[in-house]
Amino acid sequence: MRPHIVIAGGRGSAGARAAFLAGLYALEGFRVTLWTTGAALAELRGHGLTLTDHAGMAQAVPADRVDVTDDPLCIAQADILFLSTRVADGLSFATGVEELLRRRTVVISLQTGVPQQDILAGSLLGCDLRGAMLDFDVLALGQGCFYRTSAGPMIIGAGPGDLATKLNLPALEVRHSREVDALQWGRFLVDLMGTINALSGLRLRMQMLDRGWRRLMADQWAEALEVLQAHGLHPLLTTTPRPPTSLPRLLRLPTPVFRHVADDVLPHASALRSPVAQDLMQGVATEGEALQGALIDLGAAREVPTPMAEMLWDVLQSAELAGQGLPDLPVRALRRELAAQERR
Repeated sequence: MRPHIVIAGGRGSAGARAAFLAGLYALEGFRVTLWTTGAALAELRGHGLTLTDHAGMAQAVPADRVDVTDDPLCIAQADILFLSTRVADGLSFATGVEELLRRRTVVISLQTGVPQQDILAGSLLGCDLRGAMLDFDVLALGQGCFYRTSAGPMIIGAGPGDLATKLNLPALEVRHSREVDALQWGRFLVDLMGTINALSGLRLRMQMLDRGWRRLMADQWAEALEVLQAHGLHPLLTTTPRPPTSLPRLLRLPTPVFRHVADDVLPHASALRSPVAQDLMQGVATEGEALQGALIDLGAAREVPTPMAEMLWDVLQSAELAGQGLPDLPVRALRRELAAQERR
């Protein structure tokens, strides 16, 4: 018998990933419950789910295939529970449902920001808790439509049983890895660039071919690497065989030279925008706190300065409060903000 899958969706981009997964598993005949609240609940009940992607997928999910609910008691029926939430939301959620979960329920913590399985472990005693990451982004297009931006697997931490085979789908490769923590930290580095993309207002491919923006990304990447190294963390990348420490140098290359390595360095860069930009355009809370905010906290814990992250987080919060969508800032404006930040 196939497992009953319950997916707890967070806000914004985390919720988009949850909805896309729910649709994929429902289309393959799994019993799927999607737990969500607020505007997302009303949207999915009103429009259902439509899945599209970069390769031409266009699948409407029949309304009776996914049970969309805001009732937390649905957790008690889960054989496999996906948590697609930010760290604070995930901890709050886990603390609230611990008593509903059965012993040995498989809980898969889909990464949003920093890996959160160690943080959740104390609230999910007795569960088979696995870290995981989706090696692609999902954009919410409105009216129940969700778009997968690139090819890529779901990578789940190793553990008892062959969970990957059980969850593998024709439209979603699922792999086990004993290095899922390092891969999650690598994805964290990549996702940090999403804030810079959101503030620029540019599409990713266009931004990656502008040396001024790449140099800003390189500075953010180098700052983040210093913080992670201070914590003894060694991130791995799925997007390139190159070591993460080589990326700042490559990003700073002149554009004619960079063009030759662009697809190897960041192959997911496309004509689309980042999830942070997508959230800002739609007027929903972004993942900035789970990205720049988390890096600032990690730096403070080891007394490593994070002026770039602090500047980007400040500007992003201002853009969120303004509620005017993408601010379309030139790179020189962020450089001025960084200089002002460092003078304070």
